[in-house]
Formats: sequence, C-alpha cells, structure tokens
Amino acid sequence: DQHSHMLKIKIDPSDIKNTIDISKKIGKKRYALVLDVSGSMGSKATEMVDVLGQIEEELGKLQGIVEIKVLFFSHVLMEVSVGDIASVKDASGYKGGTDFRAPLNEILSLCRQDQETENVVLFMTDGQSSYGWETVANEIKKQKNVKMMAVGYGENVSNRSLETIANEKQNVYSFTGINSSDGLY
Repeated sequence: DQHSHMLKIKIDPSDIKNTIDISKKIGKKRYALVLDVSGSMGSKATEMVDVLGQIEEELGKLQGIVEIKVLFFSHVLMEVSVGDIASVKDASGYKGGTDFRAPLNEILSLCRQDQETENVVLFMTDGQSSYGWETVANEIKKQKNVKMMAVGYGENVSNRSLETIANEKQNVYSFTGINSSDGLY
C-alpha cells in the first residue's frame, strides 16, 4: 500500500501447497546465549541477567522459528528456559569459580550433533576462567556451523580470552567500566 507504506500479503487458502515454511527459508538455526554468573563477575552478573530479562519477551517470540538455548555458568552449568531467566539470581551455582569448559563443551556438542544447524553463540564473560579451556575453544573454531561472538563486560576484562573464544577477531566486543552494561540492550 503506497499510502501507508505497509506491505500487505494475501494468502489464498486454496493454494496452500505454496505456503513457505519459514524454517526452510531461513535454514535451521540455534541461538545460544551463554552468561558467566561467577564470583569474578560480582554485581555485573546481576546486571547482565537483568539485560537478558529485558529481551526475554522477544526471545519467546522466536521460539518455534529457531531454537534458543540460554546457558548460565560459574563452576556449574545451568540451562535456563526462556521465561525463567530471572530465576537464575536465586539458583545454586550463582557466584563461585569460573569454568568455561562446561559451556564450551555444550556448544561443541551441539555443533557436532547436527551439522546442518547454524549455531550463533553470544558468550558473555569477563574472561577470567580458572581452568584450562583453550583446547575446547579451538575445537569449536574448526566447526563450520558456528559463529562465536565473545562479549566482555566488567572492570577487568581479559581480551586474550575473548579473542580465543570468538571464531573471528571482529566477533569480539567489550563493555567495561562502571556502566559497562549500558548499550547492550
């Protein structure tokens, strides 16, 4: 419609065989939001949980079109359903040490189990892991069906860790300082 600048689509039910399956049009996709809620994050972890809570409604609208994984980690890995993000603040495992191995192994497993699904991963951390994890990160880089983005936030972000996690240098982002979560949503 030229006056309202809206695209109007008319669907003829008698021609249902030409209906486009949106999942076939965009391909199989999985989005994984991976959030560090360990002790080194301090109050920044709470801020980031709040940011994810703000986009929770939008994530819910995508379910059924794409697969969405929400993973929170510290020294343990917690998979959280869309709709339950705020509950992580009270979960056991919130705070504690930082171990990248569990979330990275989960991402690697997802990539390997279904080679046809494109995985887009947003890995949010300060980059301060206490354990050897680089081998798993490098194994993920070999997978052709994953885009790893590393987002550093907090006061003491390890850019070296972020660059090791991301599969391309332009996929590294950093938000540092007092208001480091500003601009993320």
